[in-house]
Amino acid sequence: MKISTSLIAAMALVLWVSAEVPPNISPGSPWEGVSGRFQADYDGKNDQGLSWTSQVSPETYYALTWNMKASQEELRPVFTVNGEIGDYGSFSKSYPVSAAPNVYTFYFYSGSASSIPFKLFCSSSKPKKIDLSALELRKIEADAFKGNLMPEGYFHGASGIPVMWKPDDGTPQLPARIEKQADFLAGDQALLLKIAPQEKGVTSISSIQLPMIPGKRFEASFWGKADAEAVLALDVNGWSMYRHFGGHWWKSRSVKVGPAWAPYSLTVDIPEDFKAFPDLQSRLVSLKIRSKENAQTAKVWISAIRFRQVEKAD
Repeated sequence: MKISTSLIAAMALVLWVSAEVPPNISPGSPWEGVSGRFQADYDGKNDQGLSWTSQVSPETYYALTWNMKASQEELRPVFTVNGEIGDYGSFSKSYPVSAAPNVYTFYFYSGSASSIPFKLFCSSSKPKKIDLSALELRKIEADAFKGNLMPEGYFHGASGIPVMWKPDDGTPQLPARIEKQADFLAGDQALLLKIAPQEKGVTSISSIQLPMIPGKRFEASFWGKADAEAVLALDVNGWSMYRHFGGHWWKSRSVKVGPAWAPYSLTVDIPEDFKAFPDLQSRLVSLKIRSKENAQTAKVWISAIRFRQVEKAD
């Protein structure tokens, strides 16, 4: 029996406090717009972006979200959010762009900052018209960590391409799309990951950075099936979005995905030792799903991607 869309939404719920619309957004060329909706006729080269400064509470987790679609799909990460956060320094994170409407999410931890300058813009890429709306900043409630921190992990509200993921490990463009999948127990869409030999590295995708709590246990999981047996790795990666220094913390598990839907998971204990792993001070990690063997070829359907805090056993 399939699970209803409303129940899927409940399972994937992230708990928020009320949203704040960023004040005094300044649209630079080619952006125009008012009342929270902006359009750009981008020439492929020059974009001065949308700029503003948000007031934040120190030592707080946040999510910046916006709705966006474009006239031209981009399978490379070309739409960028950047800024600077207190003691951590500057950041710049980019997303692929879908021709279908999607919600985009950028998580961060404020640290000692009380205000943060932001900018959204398109990097050099194909000319396109971009439509952006519903730009909001939300605090993340403590209970959200025990829910699902992966936005659109079930893909029931996503369309076109999975914009919360980008190509990694030498993969030149996003090797994934969102497709109808009638036989999964929850919802009717899934991420289709096409595994194929790469000139450099392996077929690999990594998620946006997700909030975590040092010293706590977290579980990364997904359901998957494949048209041919495929050996994948599921990683949790602590590389900083600011600048990397010191030890690199990450954990990985190999999984063998077969022709029937099955669950796969990796449980990790996040270290509190910032001397050994300074990157973890940002309180963010990313997920990665990658091929273990560059020679293999397969279609892998993935859904119910979750990242959540779990209790440590006594």
